Amino acid sequence: MVRPDDAAGEASHRLWQRQPTHLPASRRRAVRVPRRDWRPRTGSTGRQAGDPGQAQFRPATSPSRPAVTLPAELLRAYTDTAYRVYDGNHVETLQIGKASDFMVARMRQLEVTTACLITAWNPYSEPAGETDNRARNAVLETEIRNAGFFLLPGKGENTRGEWPGEESILAFGPTRAQATRWCRQYWQHAVVWVQSDGIPLLLLQDGTLLEGEG
Repeated sequence: MVRPDDAAGEASHRLWQRQPTHLPASRRRAVRVPRRDWRPRTGSTGRQAGDPGQAQFRPATSPSRPAVTLPAELLRAYTDTAYRVYDGNHVETLQIGKASDFMVARMRQLEVTTACLITAWNPYSEPAGETDNRARNAVLETEIRNAGFFLLPGKGENTRGEWPGEESILAFGPTRAQATRWCRQYWQHAVVWVQSDGIPLLLLQDGTLLEGEG
């Protein structure tokens, strides 16, 4: 999820500029996050790998900053996103706050009561290159797959066409604690959380669930 921009870009710049750390939490806004925790590992020669197949990334082992309340513009960007899920020949579109019969049936079939749609693209809504984004997502997918969860590929696409789509992963069966850990570990403001009722919600880093704006 990249940060929303207005036509002139000025409002976005003001929203996403660095904020003084001494401000109380209630007055802080989203801030730029340095990407130094995502370091390409060098080979035996000490030279950084140059092609996408060689670049390797490791996620942060702890939160890089405290969770913050989502600004209205960013919350709107999440709720304006169509979350595509690809299951064979079927493409299901999930939207925040709108029940999905597909998710209800798929979770019942898999005998689970939860699902989490997450991406590692564009950490904290800062646009990153496609090579870096794919490398991050590959690390995330490997971690979730190794944990034994059934996965389906997904993609988040802004319905207004304001930013490019982000490849995502739908994991069936994680706990809420696992989902929030992934959210922090892969530097995301929120993930999509679905329970047995099939209604996608936004799950923030601190475990708060949001149905959308308001």
